[in-house]
Amino acid sequence: MSLGKVTGYYAITAKTPGSSIAEKFSLELLVNAEDERNGDYQVFATNGEKLTLKLDFNRKTYKMSDNAGLSESGSFNPDASVKDAYDTYIFSTSRVSGSTNTARFRVSLVTDFTVVGTFPFAMPGGAYAVRPFVASRTPIKSPDEIDGNYNGFGTSMAAMIPDSSFNSLRISNHGTQLDLCTDDVIYSVGSCPPASLKSYSVSKGTTDGAWRAVNNSDPTDIHNFSVVRIDNDKVYLEADKFSSDAFMFRIGLPDGGNPGSGHEMFAYGGGTDGSWGLSAMNPVGSTLFDYSLARQSSPGPAVPGGDRFRGYTRSYTNLSGAESSMSAIVGSFAVIGPPLPAVIPFALNVRYAVASPVSYLMARSEKVFVRVGPRVPATSGYLEIGLIKP
Repeated sequence: MSLGKVTGYYAITAKTPGSSIAEKFSLELLVNAEDERNGDYQVFATNGEKLTLKLDFNRKTYKMSDNAGLSESGSFNPDASVKDAYDTYIFSTSRVSGSTNTARFRVSLVTDFTVVGTFPFAMPGGAYAVRPFVASRTPIKSPDEIDGNYNGFGTSMAAMIPDSSFNSLRISNHGTQLDLCTDDVIYSVGSCPPASLKSYSVSKGTTDGAWRAVNNSDPTDIHNFSVVRIDNDKVYLEADKFSSDAFMFRIGLPDGGNPGSGHEMFAYGGGTDGSWGLSAMNPVGSTLFDYSLARQSSPGPAVPGGDRFRGYTRSYTNLSGAESSMSAIVGSFAVIGPPLPAVIPFALNVRYAVASPVSYLMARSEKVFVRVGPRVPATSGYLEIGLIKP
């Protein structure tokens, strides 16, 4: 992998004019190799837009372009306060005013080089707001490979009112069917009440790796999405802009089978409130909650009494430049009390960040961490996306 400079050593043997003795010279060449992270990435932004991000790590420049041809370009530089395997980079942009710039990004150092970050995107009403995005160069193009169960975390807006969501979803039948559970409880698709289950027919979209899902009962209910690879993860990404004041974004992490779910995690990323920071989660010592308490429209259960281990923490910088932090009890879901069901009825790999006055739903895969606020006034529309440190 070429991420920096390459040094080449060469030996040259030559005779000077009139001499019978060959002389040997050593030559050292220092060459700037083209960085493999350079190139165009498809951006799925939490303002509902799909854009193109061009990155040049040799020159430290970027260009963010939307489908209408409008763009923002500039330089980016490493965040000196964060030094690890991925590094954090800060976008230089005229769209951010004030002394604090939380528009940043990180790149997964695997062959796909997925970008997770925040950027000042255009919002309904005409203002710019620093919000999360995910950008990829590896959409899955084969319908057979997009099948899977996903935990979908969403943020949306309609008539200038923000909203958030959690929906389990399943793609099946060789990428031709999508089922979406819209219930207030975090059911898995297999246990979703029939009245809350929507089924869609999936076909190829306008470009390779784009897919179009149309509701079998309502042809106006359409979802345009991609499934991308982030190392060993398959991640569902959807960004739809319905009108000048309505949009939806959803990110779906794999439901089940995550080898890292029981280990401590550290993830750098940003939230829809414009913050950037580090989330840490240690599921050891988590508290069990009945899954039926995990409702999208509820601020969550009461914080348990006693000395409980607060296994989730977030340290972050907000738009004003102030450093803040929060902590929460990590809640795991279970079926508490008889009768016990024949199958697990709730979405797997979803946890609670239990705090007062509001608890959050969160999940992780091998590479990505997501946290969403419930649909209550204080947190509706909040979504955080982070790239997990190796």
